[in-house]
Amino acid sequence: MIKNGVLAGLLACGLFCGYGSDSVGRLSLRLMDSELRRYPAQTLFTPGGNILVAYRIARSDSESSALRIAEFDGRTGRQIVQRDYAVPSSGPSKISDGFLAARDWQTIYFVELTGNPVVLAITTSTHATQGESTAKLFGLSDFMPRVEGATDAALIFTAGSKLPGKAVHWVGLDCRDVSKITLDEQIPAKLGFGQSDSVSFAGDSLWMGSGKYWVKIGLRSGQVESKMTAQNDVHSWAVSPSGLIGITNLAGTGYLQSFDESGRQLGTMEQSGCGFVSVQLSASGRYGVGLCQKSGTNEWGFGKTLERRAFVFDFRNLAPIATFPVTTVSVRTSQGTEDARLWRPQPSIWNSDSDILVAVPEVSGRIRLERLTLAGHVSK
Repeated sequence: MIKNGVLAGLLACGLFCGYGSDSVGRLSLRLMDSELRRYPAQTLFTPGGNILVAYRIARSDSESSALRIAEFDGRTGRQIVQRDYAVPSSGPSKISDGFLAARDWQTIYFVELTGNPVVLAITTSTHATQGESTAKLFGLSDFMPRVEGATDAALIFTAGSKLPGKAVHWVGLDCRDVSKITLDEQIPAKLGFGQSDSVSFAGDSLWMGSGKYWVKIGLRSGQVESKMTAQNDVHSWAVSPSGLIGITNLAGTGYLQSFDESGRQLGTMEQSGCGFVSVQLSASGRYGVGLCQKSGTNEWGFGKTLERRAFVFDFRNLAPIATFPVTTVSVRTSQGTEDARLWRPQPSIWNSDSDILVAVPEVSGRIRLERLTLAGHVSK
């Protein structure tokens, strides 16, 4: 475990130099025609280290009906290509539910589940539209729908279910033709376990539970495949080929806990002074970047975000590599409704054997790109 006093000392220099990582570069990528306080950007690294950025273009003060995807060289910041796509009209502000890639990276997907929904499939090599779905995947008996990820065969979505005896509504779209629904299942509730859930990397099972106690349920069998007891309460999950990261936000303290796919706990990182709210793992599953925020606790600033930092870490042992500040601005839409969404500037991450790139979305119309060298500490 990373102790608070040691971590605070390391933060004084803004970099975990003792691990052998050096910050060697920072770039700022300008997003033309963006209004990110209304239509926040989503970022995604390609396997080769280029950065893809997806954001809606505001055609007026009241709506947007165009999506732009721009690709930049991750090392030089040079823009490689930019293309606009027609998408269903939105209101004056909208937050995307996902920007992700197929396992083979032949296709990327842009997803919005609220308002006029859209799932747009784009061929990665040519940026040409491959397919589109504008169907409503969830109904009145569902709540808080989200994108879980892509398997070899399906793009997977889940939502909480209000149906008697059910916990999760699971929907899959064909990765090759997103207009086709290949999976539509209601997952039964398990007595004694909460309704929080996360889909496994293989896409064939579901982790369900709350707090410290979770079970892995097989999608087809409906049976318990594994049980997990975490060291600390888990509020949300990040999933990768290497396993899972449990994310905990206790306002004044945050935890990241790593697990393998069977539920065996591998490590814990504790951070005092802020709580972790989200994590993204690199495509290799080797490294991750967590967003940790400090919120106000007194009556004048209760719940207000006072500070945010990004923490880059090694998945294997949760050893910290670097940290840097992130904007405290959030974007909220449709508050108090089923379509409510909250955007935070969750960074994206990519790694080679020698360095790490981290893309940080900002609301100023730019993406900040941080490059870290690994100083020979990467095992082959």
